[in-house]
Amino acid sequence: MSDLSFLTTDLIFTLIFAALVVGFVIFLAISVGRSKKKGTAEEAVPAETETLGEEAEADPDADGDLDADTDDSWTPPEPEAFPARIVDMRVVTGNVGGSKRPKTGVSFLVTFLTDDGARTEYPVPEELYVMLDLDQTGTLVILNGGFFDFGAGDAYDEEAVEAFEETFGGGED
Repeated sequence: MSDLSFLTTDLIFTLIFAALVVGFVIFLAISVGRSKKKGTAEEAVPAETETLGEEAEADPDADGDLDADTDDSWTPPEPEAFPARIVDMRVVTGNVGGSKRPKTGVSFLVTFLTDDGARTEYPVPEELYVMLDLDQTGTLVILNGGFFDFGAGDAYDEEAVEAFEETFGGGED
């Protein structure tokens, strides 16, 4: 009886070894098949690029986007500067993190009256907010549609003050 149990144990180990070998062979076959697919896909890409002709020369990146690293035609956005006067300043506390991650925060909001008569309000950094005053005139700088800077006191701002006062008069808004 012990000879039979030894035979059964050998048979079990042999079956396990055979299953591992078959699994490894299947794994290799799948890996080779995937690498062949990947190789044919990579070979197709240069053929498409060659057919682009003049378009590929116009866009060295050849994928249509304007990466600053690879495409010389990309230029940074230009800031817009306007003569402006501060007409309102306020501090708002509340939810600033959105609905998924709410947190209480403080926003420092300044309303500017530009030389074309438009009122615009922007959040500004606290460091700048504490240095500003109502009726202060200067140059409002906007970048990508958002607040960038409000300068006061240099020669450029003196020109802004003169332009603003020509449009709206003295310290009135």
